[in-house]
Amino acid sequence: MQILKTIYYKWVYRKSSVRYKSRLESWPVLSESNSYENDRIIDQVKNATESVVKGDAAFERDGVLFKEIIFNQGFVTAFFLAVKFHGKHHAIRLVDFGGSLGSLYWQHRELFFPGLIDSWNIIEQTKFVSVGQECFKMSPLNFKNDINEIEEEVDLIIFSSVLQYLENYGPVIQKVIHSKHPPCILIDRTAVTQNETFITRQFVDKNIVESTYPIRIFSENELIALFKQLGYSLQMTWLSYCDPANFIIEGEFINWKGFLFVRNDEYAS
Repeated sequence: MQILKTIYYKWVYRKSSVRYKSRLESWPVLSESNSYENDRIIDQVKNATESVVKGDAAFERDGVLFKEIIFNQGFVTAFFLAVKFHGKHHAIRLVDFGGSLGSLYWQHRELFFPGLIDSWNIIEQTKFVSVGQECFKMSPLNFKNDINEIEEEVDLIIFSSVLQYLENYGPVIQKVIHSKHPPCILIDRTAVTQNETFITRQFVDKNIVESTYPIRIFSENELIALFKQLGYSLQMTWLSYCDPANFIIEGEFINWKGFLFVRNDEYAS
């Protein structure tokens, strides 16, 4: 049975538009051509987002258009649970770290009833922020280079498919928590293993947008422990709605998962 599973997963791997190869000893230096701020990638995401805003597509993910709406059920459940936990009498104010040009917002906007969201602040790299401010800045969307540019209190921080692509993820998480003390943190589409954390290389085919990145596969236990050390309790987990389950990378089974953490004093209240 295990042999059949391995053959199946290898077949899925060959058919996938995203592949992974080699275990890296350290985080490599990215070339400009492979940077997330590559102009080709930005143009593709911008064009796709414009199609969504105009109503020509339901949503986009990583610059790829989808004609029919698909809600991310795990994210939606965690989002509205966070709304409940933040426990204040105002519309929710959130930070979407690495949120592109508003992918999550546009995908789920039909579910956000009037008065639910006060501000949806996207923290991105400089070129994305420039495009966002010029073309997509509309209520409740804002685009910022750094969380310190956000003066208001924040009820929720979202890290969706972003932590595994950060070379120094620990300081980023600590900066966010220490500067904003968010009641809730929502992590989604994050690659985890039941074993030790390791770094590998991700290859994306040209039918999405041809690129190569380093990616960190987190030890799930270590990731949870990090947030517990920072004063948060795990409330729920879920499997990604669009990434493969039990995918084999460098001989290990990998899952893309989501996590909702609630600040301990908020949970107690």
